[in-house]
Amino acid sequence: MDVGCVDATSKIVFVTFQEYISIGWRMATKQCNPTVSTKRLFSIMELAAEIGGTKWFWRSQIWDGEIPFVQVGKKMFVDRYDIDVFIEKNKHRN
Repeated sequence: MDVGCVDATSKIVFVTFQEYISIGWRMATKQCNPTVSTKRLFSIMELAAEIGGTKWFWRSQIWDGEIPFVQVGKKMFVDRYDIDVFIEKNKHRN
């Protein structure tokens, strides 16, 4: 499985999943545009602000088991990779 990343020329650069795991979401700056978000975990509020939707939409996706999450105390965080998987899984064409 390949993982995509936008490089400095706005072209998608693909790396193998194993390379993705070894270098994480940050990826080397020579592979990715430094303006691409390097943050890995997002809170519910950050998801609503960055990706759209409401806080309750994202909470319901977590509670329904659609998106895995990391819980630290009472706070829930979602991994950027899991958001990408969620987006790809929910894409539709007519």
